[in-house]
Amino acid sequence: MDNTVLTALIAGIAALGGAAIAGFSSNMSAKHKLRELEVTFSQKVRETYLQNAREYTKSIYVPLTLALSHLNDEYASFAANPDATGTVDRFKASIKSFLVEVHELRDRGAEAFLTNELEDKLRSFIEFLRESHDATAPVVKAQLGYKIGFGVFHIDETKYLKLVGPAALRWRSSRMTVNFAGMGVTYEANVLLAAPVSSMDFGTRFVADSGDLRFLVKEVTLGGRPMDESKK
Repeated sequence: MDNTVLTALIAGIAALGGAAIAGFSSNMSAKHKLRELEVTFSQKVRETYLQNAREYTKSIYVPLTLALSHLNDEYASFAANPDATGTVDRFKASIKSFLVEVHELRDRGAEAFLTNELEDKLRSFIEFLRESHDATAPVVKAQLGYKIGFGVFHIDETKYLKLVGPAALRWRSSRMTVNFAGMGVTYEANVLLAAPVSSMDFGTRFVADSGDLRFLVKEVTLGGRPMDESKK
């Protein structure tokens, strides 16, 4: 092959390669800048959202903080000496008092001014306390899903079950998935719905949920990073 032709061919390939690399780099840079803009916008929206919520600090967030603090103090006293006479009854009474205080806040429209994360966590915590107050055995939420697909035939369903007592302990499990020949089964049972107040299960969820709630309240009153970022 003539050297001139060969040189031109190599130059052409190099030019095409350089253009491709430049195009790829430009595309990646544009995606990165778009991502930065999305994050910045999201942060500004969230800060505005939190700023609006802060206007209700005295009427909602301070009373909620006091109620949570009192409940946590009562649990700490109970956990330090659970076998002492009357400690279980005193702690259960504090649970009822907390539920009443939160109910009164909700009656005044407090939920309209809670952040979404705080509202969801508080609802879940309230339900857990209510169900645990008189619980005599652990209750775990189980999720069983299955799917079958052959051509145009397709089934995809999920069922929810409550496992109580020994079954809750025996069948508790993190998410498991099995797929085979167009069929799949998913099983998960790790959400504690209720437990006796003197049990370790109750204590583990109580401490975790109350800690999350305090963080979410302070995120509004004092400012701070979103909870998922703070745990990274």
